[in-house]
Amino acid sequence: MAEEEKKKRVVVESLGWLTESSIMPKFVGPGRTAGILDNDEHKHFVREVHEEVNQARERLSELKLRRQEQAAADREKLRQAYLRKQVEKLKSASKTERA
Repeated sequence: MAEEEKKKRVVVESLGWLTESSIMPKFVGPGRTAGILDNDEHKHFVREVHEEVNQARERLSELKLRRQEQAAADREKLRQAYLRKQVEKLKSASKTERA
């Protein structure tokens, strides 16, 4: 009977179907389970995650840099507006003194 079940499982898994027994991990020892993914798949997924994290970090750095540049541009605009206002004040003050 056990051999017949093994054959069924092989056929089902070769067709790509998942059964409850093919999903459930097998207990190997105390606190250890046979992984559902083999080591190469695990490494592949870890690399993928690291790549995605690095891309997200790059995007974040670019966004931070853009925000810093925008803030610097805004500060410069405010500085220029302040200086224009000061020049206008000085011009109007000198006109009132002359009059």
